[in-house]
Amino acid sequence: MQNLRQVDLGEMPTTNDFTFVKKEEGQISFGRVGAGPCGKVFEEFSDRSPSSHWFMVVKDDSVIQRLRNLQDEFRSNAHESSTSIPVISKRSLIRIYENSKLL
Repeated sequence: MQNLRQVDLGEMPTTNDFTFVKKEEGQISFGRVGAGPCGKVFEEFSDRSPSSHWFMVVKDDSVIQRLRNLQDEFRSNAHESSTSIPVISKRSLIRIYENSKLL
């Protein structure tokens, strides 16, 4: 049996601007996997699956706009992070979002 070691990725980055929640509690949906939705924000998400989207509550509408403005960067990260199907991690989403506030 192969011995798999766990890789320490450090602390999970955090933000005060949004929180991940269950679908029924969400204000918006964020595509986390797939060539179509990955990196995109959806305000109408009744047809969005929890297996390919995260659901979030945001501090205010400026957060939604910032997420939308970062769509190309999210999608680029998702394509670079995968050899087949684009996928973005919560860690990458938060890191990209928080770094954009420093500019």
